Amino acid sequence: MLNRLLALLFPAAPRPLPGLSRLELPLRVVHIAAMAVVLGATPYVQDRRTLRFAILPMVFSGLGMLGIELAQTCAFLLQVRGALTVVKFALITLGAVFPDQRFGWYLAASVLAVLGAHLPEPVKTWQPWRPADLQAERAGSAIP
Repeated sequence: MLNRLLALLFPAAPRPLPGLSRLELPLRVVHIAAMAVVLGATPYVQDRRTLRFAILPMVFSGLGMLGIELAQTCAFLLQVRGALTVVKFALITLGAVFPDQRFGWYLAASVLAVLGAHLPEPVKTWQPWRPADLQAERAGSAIP
């Protein structure tokens, strides 16, 4: 059963999703524009409800892009680019939890996004751990 689940979540090659892949560009445009508005307005806006019209598109476009990546393969989360995405979501969440330091958290997420976007492809897709490693460990253990 574990092997089936791993095969479903981590196919040998990413699933081709031409329909969903066409959404990536508009989602990315919305995401970057909303991120720029949020980061630019944060030092001047005290009430975070004012920013929700930019924060919500930023978060939901980010979730949409993450969903497309995960629909192709969950191996994305095991790669450097997936780990960076999880850290960016954590930084944005910290900005919501600690509104007085929101600008710093959002700036850190933006810097991380720029660095991650400009990493060489072999670094972005580097994967220190693979699902096949789990299968090999399980096959060699006495635990059913």
